[in-house]
Amino acid sequence: MEKIETSDKIDEKVGCSTEKAMKVILALKEVEESKRNLDSLTDHKANISFIIDSLKQDGTELYSLTVGYNNEERFEPYYHFYLNKSDCKNIQIMDIVSGEYLSLANWRSQNPD
Repeated sequence: MEKIETSDKIDEKVGCSTEKAMKVILALKEVEESKRNLDSLTDHKANISFIIDSLKQDGTELYSLTVGYNNEERFEPYYHFYLNKSDCKNIQIMDIVSGEYLSLANWRSQNPD
C-alpha cells in the first residue's frame, strides 16, 4: 500500500480514526475532482458522501470507504478505498475493471488523468 502526504497533520500515535480517514480521502485529487463535478452538476446542492465499514484482511485492521453521491433514489459509488486503521496514509483503491484493490500509485499509473 502506498503512503501519501496530505495537508492535514495526522497524529500517528492514535492511528486512523474514521474522521481522519475521510479527511485523507477528501484530499485526494480524484475525489476533489468528483466533488467539484458533483457541485457543478447539482448547482451547489449536493456533496460527496461516504459509506464506511471495518474489516480485517490478512490480520490487518482496515476501513472500507466507498465515496459517491447519495440521492433520494440510491447511492452512486465513485471510488472504493481501503485504509489501514493504524496509518491513514496507507491507501488502496479498487480497480473497477478487475475488482482488485491496488496501491494508489499503481492505480494512478493505470488510470492517468
